[in-house]
Amino acid sequence: MLSYSADLKNEVDYYPLPNGTVDVFLRKRLPDEVDGEGNETFVYDEVSINTTLPREIIEEYFDLLFEDPTSLDAVAPVEPSEADGLMLAIAELDAQREIDKTETEMAIAELAEALMGGV
Repeated sequence: MLSYSADLKNEVDYYPLPNGTVDVFLRKRLPDEVDGEGNETFVYDEVSINTTLPREIIEEYFDLLFEDPTSLDAVAPVEPSEADGLMLAIAELDAQREIDKTETEMAIAELAEALMGGV
């Protein structure tokens, strides 16, 4: 649907609602036009959807959702608690990898010192 505005609009507007869903407006800017009074008008191709998807998912899948707003099922988000758990596990693995790396470097240094006769 085409929309016209005197003001520059965001590509994504995200409005949380009290019922836990969000109204989302996706816009692609088209060439500006001049209205009947000679004022420059911004023109957009605009799609609106109501969803429970987080803003990050909407932005990541902007083109897909813009072309087919019913494709929301194809980009169902990971539950926040599951995502948080995954991020924590990754952080723990990264921290353990750094510890292992440091311990390995120290063991190599000790071995090299022993082989060199404590020089």
